[in-house]
Amino acid sequence: MPAGLDGFAAIDAGKPMTDQHACQSQPAYLREESKKMEETDKIELHGANNRRGPTFPKGLYDTIANAILDCAAGYPDGTVAFDELLDQVGKAVSGVLPWHILQVKVDLQERRILSVSYDRDRRQIIKLNARGRRLRRALS
Repeated sequence: MPAGLDGFAAIDAGKPMTDQHACQSQPAYLREESKKMEETDKIELHGANNRRGPTFPKGLYDTIANAILDCAAGYPDGTVAFDELLDQVGKAVSGVLPWHILQVKVDLQERRILSVSYDRDRRQIIKLNARGRRLRRALS
C-alpha cells in the first residue's frame, strides 16, 4: 500500500487513526495560541460593493499593496494602466498570481486609496488618490 494512503486504510478497516492529526495531541492552550497566531497573521480584504473579500497572509498583502503603490507613484499623475500594473507588480513580487494582485487592487479601491476609470479602449486606468499619496509618503 502506498505510504500516503495509510490513514485511508485505517478508516476502511474501522481502526482509529492515532497520529494522523498531531494538533489534537497538543494541550488546549497551545492550540489556542496557534489559532491566535493564525488569525493575527492574516487580513480579510474588502471585496467589491462592500462585500467580504478573501483572506490573505498579512505579509503577502503588504508586499503586493506596496508594489502597487510604488508602481502607480512611478507614473505621472499617479495613473497606470491595469495591464502595465499587472506586469510590473508580477515582476517585482516573485511567485504572486495575477488573482492576488487583482484582489489587493480591489481592496485598495474599496479603501479609497486607488480609483479606477476606463479609457476609450475600455482599459482600466488605475489612479492613486490623495489618500494613497499620503499613505505612500508615510511608508517611504
